[in-house]
Amino acid sequence: MSSQLSAAGEKKHRLHEALERSHEHVPPATWVDVRSVMVGTLLWVLALNVGAIWYLANHSPNRGPRVIKTKWRLLDEAPHGTNMLVLGDSSGLRGVVPKILNERLGVQAINLGTTRRMLVTTDAWMLERFIARHGAPERVLVVHVYEVWHGDKDWLVSAMADIPMNWGFWERMKPASPLLPSDQFRVFLNRYVPLYADNQSLATLFQKPWKAARYFASIGVDETGYMPIKSANPREVEADRARNLAAVRGKTFVMSGMNRMALERIRELAEAHGFDVYLANSPLYEGLYKEPEFKAYYQQVQGALRAFTATSPRLHYIAQEPWTFRKDQLENCDHVTEPASVIYTNKLADEIRRLKTLPPRPRT
Repeated sequence: MSSQLSAAGEKKHRLHEALERSHEHVPPATWVDVRSVMVGTLLWVLALNVGAIWYLANHSPNRGPRVIKTKWRLLDEAPHGTNMLVLGDSSGLRGVVPKILNERLGVQAINLGTTRRMLVTTDAWMLERFIARHGAPERVLVVHVYEVWHGDKDWLVSAMADIPMNWGFWERMKPASPLLPSDQFRVFLNRYVPLYADNQSLATLFQKPWKAARYFASIGVDETGYMPIKSANPREVEADRARNLAAVRGKTFVMSGMNRMALERIRELAEAHGFDVYLANSPLYEGLYKEPEFKAYYQQVQGALRAFTATSPRLHYIAQEPWTFRKDQLENCDHVTEPASVIYTNKLADEIRRLKTLPPRPRT
């Protein structure tokens, strides 16, 4: 019995020794120690942030920012002789084929379409920058989905960080878009703090690293700026139809002030430099356009665009009655697949050719 107690006591003693050895011995902390830890942590965070900026610039799962940067780069490096621009959102990015416009209209076109968040404001900014760098084009085609026309500054602020221009460009370009300090802080976070702003993209890469290789591939924009869609998604088209119906139900259309100012700037540039501008409705799902509530809202958009284009002989509203497509020709309600984009672009070319326009002013 005593031997058992002795063994138990020895075991307890060894356990106490092990626990004592496992305790951390923390020396008294000085302000220098605390400062060193803080500076070291900050440097690690900065290094991770810089690494994230570099990595996401070309490998982000979110293709939107990559598309925007690609299009501004295409604008700056436009091939010599480019004389027609396609501006607008992703419906034009996926729906307008410059090579067809080149063949049908005898032009040299590039597609600078980006995303709907950029509003018409960036159409005006891109046009202004193109003129400053390359001279005025002869023709400009602007393609937008109906919902862009009511979009406000909050849409633009959410994407402004992706425009590769120096800080404060939004006040130097026309139309100017002054930002509140809170908006500027958002732009700063979105541009320079991807650990915060792009946390979902980074989480995707860390949680599913085996899928990272796909993000190294090209985003699919060709040398003319066209980004084709290879396959339809009928299920998503129907889901998108329901979302669009819910968005317009009981609503009255009002063009946002930002978009109106952008159109006025585009008109000013067209009249000053002597080129024509064609506003076009995007492709549309036939099932959505058949809905009476949607059609009533859409007709309000049409009325506003007709009224504005009537203010100048340099402005033209084409595809006023939207060209509709089946769900097996679409990825969503306004993104056509590659074969349907050929149909859409040829229809645009037909309308442009039928118009009697003023001759373009010679480029200087």
